[in-house]
Amino acid sequence: MSSIIKNLSTLHYSPIILKDVIGLFYKDIESTKNNILLSYLILPFYCNEKTFSFFKNARRSKSTGGLTSSLITFNAKKENTSGLAEKIIEFKALTNTCIQIIVDSDSAIIYDNMSLRVKDFNIDLDSNRKKAILNMAEILTEFDVVSTYRMLGIREI
Repeated sequence: MSSIIKNLSTLHYSPIILKDVIGLFYKDIESTKNNILLSYLILPFYCNEKTFSFFKNARRSKSTGGLTSSLITFNAKKENTSGLAEKIIEFKALTNTCIQIIVDSDSAIIYDNMSLRVKDFNIDLDSNRKKAILNMAEILTEFDVVSTYRMLGIREI
C-alpha cells in the first residue's frame, strides 16, 4: 500500500508538471533583483489547499481592477504561514529542479542579479489555477523580496 501512495505522490509532485506553475508565476512579473528567491514560496503556497484558495479567491477592486487582497491580508491568518519555513525546505529541491527544467529548455534566463525572467513559455493549466498563480505573483511582488520574506516570518532558505 505504501508504494502506491509513494507513486501517487511522485506523480502529484512531478517537476514536469509543476514547472508550469513556476513558469506562469514569472511570466508577467518584473525582473527585479533576487526575484528568483520568490520561487521558493510558490510551491508551498500552490500545494497547500488553504493558501491556494486564498490566492484563487483574491478580490479585485471594481473601480481600479487591482487586487484588494494583499500580503498583509494573507499574513493576517496565521494558518497561512504556519509551518512555512519547513515547507520551503521540503519543496526546495523540487523548486530547483523545476527552475532547472525551465532554464534548460531555453524558456527562462537567470541574470547576474539573481533575477529570473521567463521568455516564451507554453502553460498547460486550467483557468482557476492560472488565476490563482497570477494573483499569487501580484501579491508576492507587492514588496521587495527581502520585505516579503520578512513579513512572512522567513529568516533563511
